[in-house]
Amino acid sequence: MSLENWDNFADPDIRRQKVNNFLNHLLAIESDVVKQSVYIPAVELKETAQAFYLKFEIPGITNTKQQIDLELTPIAVIICGERTVNKDAEDEQEIFSNFCYGKWQRVIFLPAPITIKEAIAEYTDGILKLVLYKQFAIE
Repeated sequence: MSLENWDNFADPDIRRQKVNNFLNHLLAIESDVVKQSVYIPAVELKETAQAFYLKFEIPGITNTKQQIDLELTPIAVIICGERTVNKDAEDEQEIFSNFCYGKWQRVIFLPAPITIKEAIAEYTDGILKLVLYKQFAIE
């Protein structure tokens, strides 16, 4: 990561993107404890006039309520969990693995406030999909 001078970034979208990139870089650093890369789910954020659509790539989850903790605020989505090693047999010995295990967390700051009570979450085929409806000011 190269150093760059900080400026105030007049555009809030650019500021949010820079902060997210910096935080994601910190999470991507190898863990000294287990000498494995930290798992960070891939994220996709799309927007319409009414809502934000988030997708998190989190394969291997068997019990979403126990393995994923999702917190919504009006301006951010905070998601964390843990990927653990599942042994199929007691005498099984790992020879090689590129899989990443351990605790993980992602914080996604949203460009506009959302209505938390109307949020929809669905986990299918390793993808957690969120529909977050925008909060509109009453005029």
